[in-house]
Amino acid sequence: MNIIIFNKLISFLGIIAQILIAFLIFIFFFKKNSKIFIFFSKNSFLFSFIIALSATTISLFYFEIFGIEPCLLCWYQRIFMYPQTILLGLSILQNDKNIKKYIITLALIGLLIALYHNIIQINSDLNTICSIENSGNLLNCSQKYIIGFNYITIPFMSLLSFMLILILMFFNKQNNLN
Repeated sequence: MNIIIFNKLISFLGIIAQILIAFLIFIFFFKKNSKIFIFFSKNSFLFSFIIALSATTISLFYFEIFGIEPCLLCWYQRIFMYPQTILLGLSILQNDKNIKKYIITLALIGLLIALYHNIIQINSDLNTICSIENSGNLLNCSQKYIIGFNYITIPFMSLLSFMLILILMFFNKQNNLN
């Protein structure tokens, strides 16, 4: 697959994710008794699994197929995304929803790392943790690899993924579904 086509596809998914986040936040605060809220609450683990699996697959695709080396903060974000794929998959297979607190913890830490990564990409003066000088051969974390629409980057997609998983887990938690 051509990287240009892949970037366009991923960018389109980023736009859909942003719209979905806005929609879910609206539903969460204003339509808790609606059928849509109940639908997302009941299927929160399945949707979270799809998001985690997609994020994992996409990150591996960029590295293994296109040879784009992840920076230090990208590795940290992977550390908090990859286990969610396994945990959510097992949870669905075993119909065990008792892992919400673990998914929320992993997603929250990943979200904070992704948020910091996006901030240093906006203001590269803040890049003290992850630079070429500090991390050997790892890429500079403030280096932007824009994949679409002049603002969607890989760390931004990571941020969206963690946000969606957190929102979906709060849907499930709010509805007290087991």
